[in-house]
Amino acid sequence: MRSELLSLLLSFLFVPAAATAAVWPDLSVPAPSQGGGEADAAVVIGIEKYPFVAQVPGAAQNAEDWHLYLTKTRAIPVSQVKLIRDNEATLEDLREAASWAASAVRPGGTLWFVFIGHGAPHKDGKEGVLIGVDAQQRADSLYSRSLRQSELMDLLSKGGQAASVVVLDACFSGRTAEGKELIKGLQPLIALASPLHGWDRAAVFTAGRSDQFAGPLPGSQRPAFSYLLLGALRGWADHDQDGSVTAAEALSFTQATLQSVLKDRRQTPELLGTPAGPLAGPVREPGPDIGSIVRLVRPKDSSELAFGEVSAVALPAIKIAEVQGGFKEADINVERMLETAMLTQKDPDALPLEKMQYWCGLWGTPEGNPYRGQAASACKEWHAFTDKYQEAELNLLDDYSTLARYLSLKLKTADQKAAAINAFSTAYAPLKDHPAFLAAIQARDSITSGAGAPQLPAMDERGPLARLKNPEMPPELVEQAFGPCSNSWCADQDRCKAGQGSGCETYGNYGVSYSDDRYARRTAFYMLGCLQGTESSCRALRGHAPSAITDTKSMGVTMTALTYGCFFLMDYGSCDYLGQTYGQAKGLVGSDLTSIQSQRVLTLEAACLRGLAKACLPAGNLLRDRTRYSSSPNFREFKRAKLLFAKGCRQKDGESCGALTSLKTSWPDLEASFAKELAEVKRLAEAQKLAADLAEAKPRLEAACSGSGSCMDLKKACARDAKKCAPYAQCFASGLCGMEKHSVFASSLLEKACDAADAAACETLAPRYKAGEGVAQDPAKARLTLTKACQLKSAKACDDLATYASIGQEGEPLDRTRSLGLRRLACDLGKADACSSAAGWLAQGIGTSADKDAALTLARKGCKLDVSFLTCSRGMELGDSWSRRQVAKLCDQDQALAQKWPKECEAARQ
Repeated sequence: MRSELLSLLLSFLFVPAAATAAVWPDLSVPAPSQGGGEADAAVVIGIEKYPFVAQVPGAAQNAEDWHLYLTKTRAIPVSQVKLIRDNEATLEDLREAASWAASAVRPGGTLWFVFIGHGAPHKDGKEGVLIGVDAQQRADSLYSRSLRQSELMDLLSKGGQAASVVVLDACFSGRTAEGKELIKGLQPLIALASPLHGWDRAAVFTAGRSDQFAGPLPGSQRPAFSYLLLGALRGWADHDQDGSVTAAEALSFTQATLQSVLKDRRQTPELLGTPAGPLAGPVREPGPDIGSIVRLVRPKDSSELAFGEVSAVALPAIKIAEVQGGFKEADINVERMLETAMLTQKDPDALPLEKMQYWCGLWGTPEGNPYRGQAASACKEWHAFTDKYQEAELNLLDDYSTLARYLSLKLKTADQKAAAINAFSTAYAPLKDHPAFLAAIQARDSITSGAGAPQLPAMDERGPLARLKNPEMPPELVEQAFGPCSNSWCADQDRCKAGQGSGCETYGNYGVSYSDDRYARRTAFYMLGCLQGTESSCRALRGHAPSAITDTKSMGVTMTALTYGCFFLMDYGSCDYLGQTYGQAKGLVGSDLTSIQSQRVLTLEAACLRGLAKACLPAGNLLRDRTRYSSSPNFREFKRAKLLFAKGCRQKDGESCGALTSLKTSWPDLEASFAKELAEVKRLAEAQKLAADLAEAKPRLEAACSGSGSCMDLKKACARDAKKCAPYAQCFASGLCGMEKHSVFASSLLEKACDAADAAACETLAPRYKAGEGVAQDPAKARLTLTKACQLKSAKACDDLATYASIGQEGEPLDRTRSLGLRRLACDLGKADACSSAAGWLAQGIGTSADKDAALTLARKGCKLDVSFLTCSRGMELGDSWSRRQVAKLCDQDQALAQKWPKECEAARQ
């Protein structure tokens, strides 16, 4: 019984996170009452089951949760709220509901319109449409059975409401939540904001930009944006803790949350319009821990492990033109090298490095070599291939080691393990013939068959290449080594001829005179011994290799012997000398692609990949040092060095472990530095592209402007005074003045005005830098531009900076003291709601010590700047009699307001 109970507990404790919808709060539980909705009217539409196009899972549930919030928390009378779901949402139903809401809302109230379903671009490409439930999967049907956004806004604007909140959880790219085309033949959306210009009493929230698609909440099958926005209004977005949620706070919360939790798409909600005052309050519900949710939820069927995908590398296609005519002895040696290179290239078991080395050797043999130019090209092509292949293999082995440890975990489910292998196989598909890849696939087959996950075999110590039983001895080597013998070591020469490598080494040590061919003959015996499998002969060869390169009749022979010693006998010295051989050959200089160090790194790296742990450390050191002391450090080489050290460490090489530890201490700083450099390179490339676009478009746009009187007036004003360029920019930012929209040209004009110290231009330009709208995306520049706007006395810019500092976003560190200072500055510049927010913080002691008198002064100032209920009620709360009298007057003058805030109005009249 006890074991059964433990089993049951474990089943609850270790449910896969992707299946745990409970990580997101349940919005079907009413939030604490806020009130204030007595004069409001609302329409909530959730279309989940489209008969003819893709469904929108969870749309109906989100709509029901919005209905609950509006009727229970905001206290809108149920008779003033329409809930429309699925087959109730035809085009006629949408029109009728919008018209009804405009007639039902009372003066001073707020009109709410929430749509959760599919959207698409209109056929004119200039606005979006809300797709009715009866739209069929044809473009003509969609256009005839959908509500244009401009028509919706016209219908809603006919009411007597003080403000409107429109929530459109539908993307207008014409795509499903998976990013697939919703209906064939839809036009791309050019602009979304055109129907909304000039309506400053509306807050229009959209689920994403026009080139994005709206999708589900990770870990829960329901539309993400409308869920998060509803949570924001319940209190999750009250970043400044003043008890209310503004439109800007709600937008910031949804954007930041989606950016944190989404891994499979980009979705950036937008806000159109500038509503006054908060959208919700008083709010008291704290938001969920987004960090915990990020760690818990994943896309369905995704792997807990992430692997960086490698790109396929095309094999070099080498063609050599044959040379006609007679051959000299030197020509025969060259032909033999060519033959070896071509045969090795065709050998499926040969390492990429082997295939490279023979072409490089042929390139480095200048005498009697008609193939030298062609061999140079082949050497470089194989060098590039080997470099990319070995880098990919290093990454594969490192991730394979991670995968092996993951599969050994006992509490991971079969599905989770299979998903991890799928992610691995997808990432390394270009290396599908690699033993590690094949072993992973076999493990997946075992899991899916129900046999469980086997232990993955080790791949770090793959060992030497299979030895050749009777390796062919190069004729020129045999010719150079064997000759008449008259000393006491002749028996060893005979043993060497019979294939006994020890005899070759002994005769090379003692039977060859030091005067014979300047070491060449001695070297030839060491080579023969090495090729016959005697490791000590390979080691003896190392000291003679430099002379052998020039004195033997073919440097290809030297490479053959050293290759055998390195990859068949796993002799480190042979590997190191092999790597240096190419650079010492005639014709190869340090500036060549195949310079000494580059070849040496590749050779030692190849040996490390085969399992020679001793080679991992020097290969990694060469890469690390090559970029560490370079004027332009290469992050790729640092990462490669790290992988080499890690592989050596996995093979129990202590020095590799030490190097890995040392590198890891500086790794975060290096990674951040290189990421910054990469971002700067991308930014510069984007800036160059935009500059080219501007150069091409500017003459055309200016010519078009000359045909419009209003545009020409603005252009002339800009020419006279750069500070007046912002209105001219609006012609091209918004399509005003009858001009073509062109965000790059508009941004260039705003930059000109901002440089001339126009605060409004800087304020407008900052979000363009943030979003990359007409300029290269640059968050740091966005912050600097917003700061400049604040310094130029833009109250809104200062208030925006205050919001970012209060929540630690957009490059502003979390600093509530700074936030309070910026709010007070915005207040001094005339922003009434900034005065109100600053007063609330001062009263509560947020960002400073509590100061009721200073809070009272700020609250009264806010009320005098904007005699409105929301600003003046702050002063009334703090005991300011003047503010209380203003609230009382407002309540007496506006019965709808008195009905909306009965308790506050009653307190003001006392």
